Amino acid sequence: MSYEPLHHKYRPQTFGELVGQAAIATTLTNAISAKKIAQPICLPGPGARVKPHPLGF
Repeated sequence: MSYEPLHHKYRPQTFGELVGQAAIATTLTNAISAKKIAQPICLPGPGARVKPHPLGF
């Protein structure tokens, strides 16, 4: 049996599944709709670290 970390298993698959991040979801949705996605998308995290995109892309 393969181990799957919980943060992978329960990662949101759509913007609608994000909880408490409405501003980020709206910003990313608008960027995708306008086909103007900045590379890379970096979101600030605690301790001045960079978190990966919440949906995994």
